[in-house]
Amino acid sequence: MPGTFRTQLEFRGNQGAASEIASALRSWHYLNFEVIEGTELGGELFRFTPQLGIHRAVVDQAGAVLINENQLGAVLANSFDEDAIREGIAAIVGNSWEVELDRFRSVDIQELPRLRAI
Repeated sequence: MPGTFRTQLEFRGNQGAASEIASALRSWHYLNFEVIEGTELGGELFRFTPQLGIHRAVVDQAGAVLINENQLGAVLANSFDEDAIREGIAAIVGNSWEVELDRFRSVDIQELPRLRAI
């Protein structure tokens, strides 16, 4: 998007820091962002766009969104046809956020300023 900037920041912090960072960034209503907290077993992913709001997901070590049985059960309980099931699962994994944020990921990585914090 013309007139916008993109950056990446790597940090080390206590478990749960990603949710605190996402909450703070969310208060800046014009930002689009992703915050990923990785652990040896997986982690959490927080995504935000002004139009969609915030999305939180549990991810595995490769970054794939994990769906638990309660989430799947809720989709099945509230869906009456195949299309509704597909839409429910797409909402759980955050497809709308993925589409919106992908245009920011396609920026040439060579032009990306890198920040590093410890």
